[in-house]
Amino acid sequence: MENQSKKSPIQTIYKPKPKAAAFSPYAANITNGCSHGCLYCYQKKLNITYKKRPDFNLVEQKPDFFEHMEKAAMKHRGKEQILCSFATDLYTPENQIWQNSRKVLSISYKSECCLCILTKSPDVVKDWDLIQPFGEHFAISTTLTCDNDKSSKIFEPNAGLPQERIEMLKFFHTKRLEGSYKGKIWVSLEPCLIPAQTFSMIVRSYTYVDGFKVGKLNGFKHPDIPAVNWFDYAREVITLLRSLNVKFIVKEDMIKYCVGLNLTADELNQRLLDVPPFQL
Repeated sequence: MENQSKKSPIQTIYKPKPKAAAFSPYAANITNGCSHGCLYCYQKKLNITYKKRPDFNLVEQKPDFFEHMEKAAMKHRGKEQILCSFATDLYTPENQIWQNSRKVLSISYKSECCLCILTKSPDVVKDWDLIQPFGEHFAISTTLTCDNDKSSKIFEPNAGLPQERIEMLKFFHTKRLEGSYKGKIWVSLEPCLIPAQTFSMIVRSYTYVDGFKVGKLNGFKHPDIPAVNWFDYAREVITLLRSLNVKFIVKEDMIKYCVGLNLTADELNQRLLDVPPFQL
């Protein structure tokens, strides 16, 4: 009898590699591909390098994903936070049809899994009814790169525009002031495309957030992006964040550029902005 090869199990909740683990100890990528079309996307680059899929911008459902996620979530009950997502965005336009976000939120809450959503789409506010019950066990986060629509449409053509992301942060901040949101709100400053635009977005958003995660730009080149001295950038961005008295985390690949900045334990604590697990 011929040996039948076993199918690889569908990966739902997983431990990210060390660089990504600065964002979250666990993660889940709900779909294959991402239609936001960000030019700097590392996953798109990997897709081209290894020829995994003909078109990374084409979003595809993973067969039986939610059936497997329900089982994995029950095993993950009460553990550290899960981030959605690194390799895609839960709120690409396809979500309006598939409603994947509502399935993820429902499964996570039912299974008592704390959750962080990282998205460039303002559509996350449409799921407020499912987010509120999480209490302190939920975090909303977004990536802020460009400070104007023209740049955003070049580098992130199908993602939410800069002000739309600011308004999304403001929505959750307002809910917190009203007493109905107990979770965390944070911003990823990775990648930094143009430092002056990063600084602008910090100033426009810091009053709405609990903190920032500071990173750099890795391996992406474009004629509209100037060469950056990362030692100068580290000094300037950290000086700005400290002057605003806002929490921030320096990602590990940025630490070597922080010469003489005397980073504190909190500024080096990669888990500083994580949400607490459910108590069982």
